Amino acid sequence: MDDASAARPTHAQRGGGDAGTLAGRPETLLRDDVERTARLGSWSWWPERGELRWSHNLYLLLGLDPAGAPVGFEHAHTLFVGDSWPRLRQALVASIDGCGQFELELEFLRSDRSTGWAILRGQALPDAAGRTEMLIGTFQDISERKRVDIALRTSEARMRALFESAGDALIVTDTSMKIVMANPAAARMHRCTVQQLVGTLFHSWIPRRHHRLFASELLSRGHESLASLQRGQNEGLTALRADGQEFPIEITLSQMHVDGQRFYAAAGRDLSEPMQIQRALQQSRNDLRKLIARTQSVEEHERRRIARDLHDELQQPLAAMKMMSLDVARQTRSAALSRHATELAAMADKAIAATRRIVNDLRPLILDDLGLAAALELTAHAFARHSGVQVQCETLGAEGADAALPGDVANCLYRVAQESLNNIHKHAQARRVQLRVDLSRADRVLLSVSDDGKGIQAQDLRRADAFGVLGMDERVQALGGALRVVAAAGGGTCVEAVVPLAGARG
Repeated sequence: MDDASAARPTHAQRGGGDAGTLAGRPETLLRDDVERTARLGSWSWWPERGELRWSHNLYLLLGLDPAGAPVGFEHAHTLFVGDSWPRLRQALVASIDGCGQFELELEFLRSDRSTGWAILRGQALPDAAGRTEMLIGTFQDISERKRVDIALRTSEARMRALFESAGDALIVTDTSMKIVMANPAAARMHRCTVQQLVGTLFHSWIPRRHHRLFASELLSRGHESLASLQRGQNEGLTALRADGQEFPIEITLSQMHVDGQRFYAAAGRDLSEPMQIQRALQQSRNDLRKLIARTQSVEEHERRRIARDLHDELQQPLAAMKMMSLDVARQTRSAALSRHATELAAMADKAIAATRRIVNDLRPLILDDLGLAAALELTAHAFARHSGVQVQCETLGAEGADAALPGDVANCLYRVAQESLNNIHKHAQARRVQLRVDLSRADRVLLSVSDDGKGIQAQDLRRADAFGVLGMDERVQALGGALRVVAAAGGGTCVEAVVPLAGARG
C-alpha cells in the first residue's frame, strides 16, 4: 500500500460495530475492564474498506467522548505531537506493504490539549492472497511511567553533573574496594585520567603503611570509624599520584546502599597547596615576630640611651642650677634678686621632676640598677599618685630573685605592666589594682595585673585598633611566652603574662 492509500479518508467506528450491542456482551465488558486497568485501548483498521474501529477505552484515554463524533484516519494526525505522526505514518505504510508489525513510543495530544506518552503497537493481517487486509493493535498510555522515567533521568543527569563538577575529588568503590566511579577532580588530584582510576583498587592509590587504617577500621566499623578518622587520625595521611609521588590528603569516607548493594564513597582534598600556604604564612608570621622583637630591642636600647642622657646631661645640671639659685637667694641683699633666684630654683625643681618622669616613662633606671620588683613598685606608686587608684604591689619568690632575671624578660614584663596600667587608667574606671609578679619557680615568671573596673569584652580584644594588647602579646610571644586577658574574679579584667626562663625555652 502506498502513501496515498494510507492517507485515504476512512470511516471511524466504535470497537466491534454497534456500541449498544457490544456493551451487552460479557466479553466486551471484561475487555473494557482489563483495558481500563492497564490504561490500554485497542484499534482495528481496514485500509481498503476505509474502516477504523476504536475500543471504548481508547476514546477515554484520548479524552474523547465515546458517544461523540468518531475520529477518522484523515484526522488522526491531530492526535499526535512533534514527529510522532510522521513516524507512525511511516510504520503503517511499511506494515501494509510488508504485512509486518511495529511498536512505537509516541507523544499524543488529549482533547484538553495536555500531552501524554503511549506505546502504540500494530500487526498487519493478510487475506487469502497474502496481501494486507487489516491492521490491529493496541494503544497503551505510559504517561505516568514516562514522567517518572524522565524525572529519574533528569535527577540522574543532575547528580552526574554535580558529581562531575565537584571541586573535591570523589571516588566510589564496591565492597572489594574496586573503584567503580571517579570524577575529574579525583583524576586531577592523582594526576591521571578517570579511565585510569576506574577499575583499580582504592588501596593502590594509598601508601602501604596506611592500608591497615583503612582495612581494619574503615571496613570493620563503617561510618563511625570514618568520622573519627577525619577528626583525629587524618593528620599525616597521604595518597599517591600516578607517578608514585606522595601528597598530603584529607579524606572523608561514608557508606551508601544502592539497589541493595553496598558501596563506599571517598571525598578527598589535596592539602599540598593549603599546607604550603600555611607554612609560608607561618614563616611570614615568624619573620614578622622576629622583626617586631628586633624593633622592640632597638627601641629599648634607644630608650635606655635617651634616659641615661637625660639623667646625666640634664638632671644633674638642673640640680646644680637649683642649688646655685637657692644659694644666691640666701646670700644676696637685693630683695628682687632673691625673689628671682627663688623662682629660678622652683622652675629648676619642676624641670627636674618632669625630667625624672620622662626618664621613668622611657625606661626606669631602677630596672637596670635594682631589678624588676623595685621598678614595678616605683611605677605602681607613680600610677597611684597620678590616677588616684589604689595599687597593691606584691612580689613572690626569694628576695633578690628579680635581679637575676635576664634583661629581655625583665623589660618585657615591665612593659606589659606599664601598658596594663595605662589601659586601666584610660578605660577601666577602676578603684583598686593588684599587681603581682611570681618569681617562685625556676622555669618561668608570671606577671598578673588585675583591676575591679568595668571589665573588657571579647570583641574589644579583636578590634583592629587594639594595638596595646597586640603589642603586649607580641612582646610575650617573642620570648616564647603566653598572654591572657580574661575577666577577673569579682569583676574587672586580669592580664596574665607567663614568660619561660632561658633554660625552659624552645
